[in-house]
Amino acid sequence: MDINSITETIKSSGLVQADKDFLMGILNDSSKTPEQKSTAISEFINKKIPELEQQIGNAQTGVVEEAQKQLENLDKELGESLSKLDTELKG
Repeated sequence: MDINSITETIKSSGLVQADKDFLMGILNDSSKTPEQKSTAISEFINKKIPELEQQIGNAQTGVVEEAQKQLENLDKELGESLSKLDTELKG
């Protein structure tokens, strides 16, 4: 997943606009290394999972599990992409 794919994933996600803006701000912060960006996004996602579960409330367990799985996959893909970007920038 490249940076454009990450951007599109964030934009098309079910997150509120403020959360999308926050994530895009992390991605676009040129003062942060790819590792710092990955860490910041992971922390955001780990904080967001319980908030989403609380908002969902009485929803079916499968829906919560799928949302968590998608967030974890996004976290993994972002980490891999940022690592790849870091390697490319160093190489």
